[in-house]
Amino acid sequence: MRRAVFLGALVAILALVSAPVSAQTSTTPTLGQPQAWRVNATVGPSFGTLGTAPAALAAASYEMGNGVSITGEAGTFRGKPILRDIPAISGPDVDPDDRVNAFHYNVNLTYEVPERAGFSPYVTAGVGAFNTSMVDTPVPGAGPFATYDRFTRAATNVGGGLGYRINRWLGVRADYRLFSLADNDGEHLNRFTTGVSLHLP
Repeated sequence: MRRAVFLGALVAILALVSAPVSAQTSTTPTLGQPQAWRVNATVGPSFGTLGTAPAALAAASYEMGNGVSITGEAGTFRGKPILRDIPAISGPDVDPDDRVNAFHYNVNLTYEVPERAGFSPYVTAGVGAFNTSMVDTPVPGAGPFATYDRFTRAATNVGGGLGYRINRWLGVRADYRLFSLADNDGEHLNRFTTGVSLHLP
């Protein structure tokens, strides 16, 4: 009788212990396993139209299936102001080699190739806004000064890149973007960014 009670108690204890372990194992994401929501941030050097500078990018993605996701992004870097040939009749002289903060915010549709050996190439395109400074360069006869002008423009972006997951939380990333600003001059800005990326989950 005691042996039966002991065995029954042992089986009950093992069942109680194994249930949460089984549940945890089945729901814990593994490297490369698709997740509905993903958040990542990349920090590193960037190169492009407005010069070389450190850059940061944060993104939140919702996977819709078959490698397609919708992604919200916010990024920043410090680069040269955009030069414009617009008459400038007042304001202090400015140095076109100065560096100013640039920001971009976009919503993109992204297709990511299924991860293999930690590598995951992707292509992306979307719309958003681009904020930076421009220099209105003086035109002969219009005035002696150049001025800074901070602006925000609607912008489209297309690009692609390659990510490599070192583990569940850490990776490296290379990303190329072509931003097209919605203004009269139709500015096109190239940006190539590499860096270390953090992932949640």
